[in-house]
Amino acid sequence: MYADYSYYLAGYLHKDSGLIPEADFPACSQKASARMDYLTWGRITDVQAAGVEIQSCCCEMAETIYRYEQSKNNESGAPVASWSNDGESGSYDISSSDYTEEGHNRRVGQIARKYLLRLGLLNRRC
Repeated sequence: MYADYSYYLAGYLHKDSGLIPEADFPACSQKASARMDYLTWGRITDVQAAGVEIQSCCCEMAETIYRYEQSKNNESGAPVASWSNDGESGSYDISSSDYTEEGHNRRVGQIARKYLLRLGLLNRRC
């Protein structure tokens, strides 16, 4: 894992509590770290892993993963696709939402570019 819960609270958020509960953070951080390794072809070194950019990237990805997983369980308040009440009805276009698989993957890619592009870790060169 590239970030632990203490960094998530103190280094990334700069406050006492965050979106991800402490019990859920290790799994989300592990998934974020695995996604970062995939996107960088496993080129994050130990020195880079100790850096703020890598740890912050992991935390932001972990939050995105947490929100996405909660939305699949309908626990996040994700946008409603349709509704009906007393003859009134409507729907929302969630096709570009972070709550869809495509939107989630797009958001994870944006986070990776935000933190890792400057470090040269997203280039295909070895």
